Amino acid sequence: MTLPEMADALTERRINLSLRLVIDAPAGSIDADLRQALDEHKAALLVHLANEDRWNVLKDQRWGGAPGTEATDAEYERLERLAIQGDAG
Repeated sequence: MTLPEMADALTERRINLSLRLVIDAPAGSIDADLRQALDEHKAALLVHLANEDRWNVLKDQRWGGAPGTEATDAEYERLERLAIQGDAG
């Protein structure tokens, strides 16, 4: 099953996906102010991480990367639609 096929199957079955921000930090390194900022900016952080990942894919497409790691714009657009549907759900 290709990524677009999987996205279609998820949509048809009304299955929503969601992302979670997982923080890996040394004990005690996140104080109350930083925790509050992370909570306030969680959505923007997830978008930033997704954009960073997309840049890495596009960079690999342009300048070469590990074989089999390329993704098409159509695949990303479909995933973005699923993400938007998940945010609204």
